[in-house]
Order: sequence, then C-alpha cells, then structure tokens
Amino acid sequence: MCEFKRRDKPVGAVDIGNWMNLIENVSYIGFVSSTCIIVVTSDKLQTLAPGWSLAKLVISVFLAEHFLFAIKYLLAVLIEDVPDWIVDETRQMSERKSQA
Repeated sequence: MCEFKRRDKPVGAVDIGNWMNLIENVSYIGFVSSTCIIVVTSDKLQTLAPGWSLAKLVISVFLAEHFLFAIKYLLAVLIEDVPDWIVDETRQMSERKSQA
C-alpha cells in the first residue's frame, strides 16, 4: 500500500468545528457537577453560614453557580474568538490566492 498510495496533502482548517461545542458543553456540565459535589460533600458551607438550612445553602450555591455562568458568558462575549493578527494573515493569504 505504501508503494501505490501517497498521503494526502495537509489542508488547514478554519476552526476546530464541532469540538468547540463539545468543549463548551463539557465546561457547563463541569460547573453543575462541581457545584453539586460542593453542596453535598462540603462541611465548610455550614461553617461559613451557620444556622442555614440545606435548602438555603442549595439556593445560595445555585445563585453562585449562575453568577459564574454569567461571568463565563461575559468573558466569551468580550474576548475575541479570532485574534486580529490571524484575521490579517487570512486576508493576505486569500489576496495572494486571488492574484495567482
């Protein structure tokens, strides 16, 4: 097979495709599962808020979790996905291809 077939030429990709969606979803699942683990296993929450019932602790951790979701969303909006230098390089490459 090595004698008759050569490797394909490598082709660049625009982005990582559906893997980005998977990574985002895993991060959201991680937020939720970490919060649940903290609520269920931590005795520190009782010392930080003495006299609070489990329902109040769950609600407060739920609110903290959603606050972190909001920060994550805000950072995703504020930070550009593609840096300016990559946009410039891509534009220059497309101009070179159109000239050739």
